[in-house]
Amino acid sequence: MSVFVEPEILAPGTELARGYVVVDHLSRGKLLDAYDVWSDERDCRCVAKAIRPDRLHERRGRLRLRNEGRLLLELNHMHIVRAYELIERPHPILVMEALPGVTLEYLLEEHGAQPSQFVALLGRHLCSALHYLHGKGWLHADLKPGNVVLSLGIARVIDFSLARRPGKGHRGAGTRDYLAPEQARGGYADESVDVWGLGAVLWEAATGERAFRHEDEESYAQLEQRAEPVASLADVPAQLAAAIDACLDPLPSARPTIPQLAAVLDTYL
Repeated sequence: MSVFVEPEILAPGTELARGYVVVDHLSRGKLLDAYDVWSDERDCRCVAKAIRPDRLHERRGRLRLRNEGRLLLELNHMHIVRAYELIERPHPILVMEALPGVTLEYLLEEHGAQPSQFVALLGRHLCSALHYLHGKGWLHADLKPGNVVLSLGIARVIDFSLARRPGKGHRGAGTRDYLAPEQARGGYADESVDVWGLGAVLWEAATGERAFRHEDEESYAQLEQRAEPVASLADVPAQLAAAIDACLDPLPSARPTIPQLAAVLDTYL
């Protein structure tokens, strides 16, 4: 019987690429590893995403990382992580700024539901990022607490590996509990899928719970039911609660636009 062996993770002190030395391993996904690295050129720490050693042969991972790097190098916004460099060969490595702070996911796991003013400010920062991104013709398509870093009082969106142009998508492409219904079905996706993702993030920040949880790897709770009203689980001002609930409307056309949502959030800042 064969035994699966987890591919090796680069040890501290190893050179990931010329001028970048591994300080620590941060995370491992299905296709990629993320490392804390030291940049000789910049004289500071950075974050580098690289293809897992056992996935180097897979075109999907290489293409996804290259696309993410090329997009981030085109973007310049205070609420979006900055890319420094995309190394193309022999295998793609994306080098980005290291953000001090924690993910929203970590904050909510440790401290639970957040006050309404925090929720409004968080939402306003994310609206700003999405307004800019949509203006460039892109969707993030994977907004969730784990892809939001709270850094020195500023929320920043990370992980653009699933970013895409509007259009018909692949069924279930994204993170299951945060997919808009049309993403879960593999239907047409436009800016409203990011409105849904933002609504799911704010719902979770306000309540300390996920709006949807799947029972198994085949089910999508958001296709079977609507999210509970925020006000039924948290003490949230009525207009703010209504705006968050509207973001999670199953019908894309019924969701607010990013500017409409931003206007509501502004009243609580």
